[in-house]
Amino acid sequence: MKETLRLVAFDLDDTLTVSKSKIDRHMAVLLGDLLARLDVCIITGGKFGQIQAQVLQHLHAPAGRLVHLHIMPTCGTRYYAWRNGAWHRRYAEDLTEDEKRRIVNVLAAGAMDLGFWERSPWGEIIEDRGSQITYSALGQRAPADAKHEWDPDDSKKRKLRDYAAERLPDLEVRVGGTTSVDVTRNGIDKAFGIKRLMESSASHQMNCCSSVIG
Repeated sequence: MKETLRLVAFDLDDTLTVSKSKIDRHMAVLLGDLLARLDVCIITGGKFGQIQAQVLQHLHAPAGRLVHLHIMPTCGTRYYAWRNGAWHRRYAEDLTEDEKRRIVNVLAAGAMDLGFWERSPWGEIIEDRGSQITYSALGQRAPADAKHEWDPDDSKKRKLRDYAAERLPDLEVRVGGTTSVDVTRNGIDKAFGIKRLMESSASHQMNCCSSVIG
């Protein structure tokens, strides 16, 4: 039997919108229309609050369609679904306090050793997102043009990723967004998040084939 596409998953920054920017009206309408036909997952390295500010507050979709929207912030380490008129967290693969301290120390040391530590950043450089620690080279609020100029070939991020991965072998270290490196529990990444989604009660109802974009 031929499978029918029922779920589409998107990254957020530089896929649905420019990094850390809200979706434009055209994209908001397209997503709203898509939710009338398919289940949609947004899976990104950012926090839930970031997805709210960039997407959810601007979405052109009636509340009844939001049951078809699945929100997976921090690289799928958390999952939020719309139920009874509100967003509810279905799970969170949070780091321990000891893991967080180790990660912050290694990322800070690596950025300094490699000469990447920004002395005048736009906001926090290392952010605790609960289930993920994120290093953002220029700060969390850096403008998109500065971020794209900082590491156009991704070589800086890869160097810091390799530095941290060597010193945090029990954790998952990966290149994130335009200027970021993300660290989560071992094996917890976007593939993990999509698998958990497919195994959830909502995805069982979909009985679907999925596609990931971004």
